[in-house]
Amino acid sequence: DQIGKFADAIWKGVSGVGRWARSRIENITSMFGMLAGFALVPVYVFYFLSEKSGIKDNWTSYLPVHDSWIKEELVFVLRSINDALIVFFRSQVLVAMCVGGLLMIGFSIIGLRYAVLLGFIAGVLGIVPYLGVMLSILPAMAIS
Repeated sequence: DQIGKFADAIWKGVSGVGRWARSRIENITSMFGMLAGFALVPVYVFYFLSEKSGIKDNWTSYLPVHDSWIKEELVFVLRSINDALIVFFRSQVLVAMCVGGLLMIGFSIIGLRYAVLLGFIAGVLGIVPYLGVMLSILPAMAIS
């Protein structure tokens, strides 16, 4: 009976060490993956920026579809999506500038110190929908 309890205690200890070791290995591998991702981003950015004209002119040849009506349709759809995204981001920047300007005027009217700076911060952060407005209001609330 004592031997069985002793064996159970050893088994629990070994399994606990195994769980601990597995969690440490998972943490190390996830940290390595994150560091590798951070290291690869500048490489990709450099490549895309240095090859911008080549990619822009020949991007349709990178599609995994042979020349056919499907490829033409795919190129049309992707160009339409690109045009829509360009319009969306331009309008998002315009809305953010308007919100920043209006907040700057409003902060000035109520006599808040650093109204121009807070309005500018609101305009820059306002590019991100919802989150930008919430983050830009926090410094204004702290100052007031």
